Amino acid sequence: METTLICWVHGDSSLAPFSINIDWNKTIGHLKIAIVTVNPNCFNSIDAPQLELCVANIPDTEKAMNEFVFKDDNKLRGSAKIQHIIKDHFQGSLPDLTIHFAIKRPAPPTNY
Repeated sequence: METTLICWVHGDSSLAPFSINIDWNKTIGHLKIAIVTVNPNCFNSIDAPQLELCVANIPDTEKAMNEFVFKDDNKLRGSAKIQHIIKDHFQGSLPDLTIHFAIKRPAPPTNY
């Protein structure tokens, strides 16, 4: 079964939330690949496994996005199945007008 997920790049006010269509039997790793594929310019030179994702479950409003805190201890593992995350965090169905997943880009490398 294919589902539409609304994703948003945390901390990037220039990029609006966007949708990703993906089979709900796929994993978070597959979702990361889809995100990079759909937005190649946004994730230029970033490999999909470098992205960090967490459940957002916030209204699609500027206020909610500004107040959202990406907690590292809530990061989703690449092996987690999307269907399990939907069941656990969204009671089995995805609400409309809601950002489902927040994306965090990797920190730029530090030069020593």
